[in-house]
Amino acid sequence: MADFLARYRGLTMLEHSTDGEEAEGITPALSRHVASALAKYTGRGPNRVRVRVASDCITVLTEGVLTRSEQLLVEHEKTEAAQVSRDAFQDVLEQELVAGVERLTGRSVITLLSAHDVEADLASDVFVLAPAEGPSGTD
Repeated sequence: MADFLARYRGLTMLEHSTDGEEAEGITPALSRHVASALAKYTGRGPNRVRVRVASDCITVLTEGVLTRSEQLLVEHEKTEAAQVSRDAFQDVLEQELVAGVERLTGRSVITLLSAHDVEADLASDVFVLAPAEGPSGTD
């Protein structure tokens, strides 16, 4: 049982929510993209990823994203230092996250809005999408 729990704790829980059928197929891929990018740069993926796809934006909430060193800083009330570290990771990740969202959705990302609460170990990323082109090349 302990072996199972150890393996389970290492898994990332993925949740998806969409505004329509068309987006349903993309949310698992978006979740995997975000989780793998975080794991690539921080050495571990988040404990939980929640993705919400709307017509003009994609919202990603991640839980359990802090590295052990950042957790230690928070435990010793050095939250500002942990926040600086997390912000630096976000700067490094931004280009890869945006590129993946653009590749998976086929749409340009106008901007990425990110926030982290290091004390709660939560992060949010909102990808604001450019308007989709219609069949004639217009909105």
